[in-house]
Amino acid sequence: MITQHGDVLLNYVDPTYRCSGISKAILNSLEYHACMSGLNRCRVESTETAALFYRACGYAPSCKDPLTMEKAIKSDGSPL
Repeated sequence: MITQHGDVLLNYVDPTYRCSGISKAILNSLEYHACMSGLNRCRVESTETAALFYRACGYAPSCKDPLTMEKAIKSDGSPL
């Protein structure tokens, strides 16, 4: 789930399926939706467990909170 402002609200996959590519596919779809809505960045409030995943997907921690992460996206849906 993603908001009209590019905030990823929900990207949860059962731990049984962790590292299977499902969460990355969901995230890619959410980023594409954000891009097609005219947004140029996505943001996520991560857990410590998921922070490495989001970093591997191109998200960077914000200065205010290391678990608030952002990623810039281009108009074609690819990362900057």
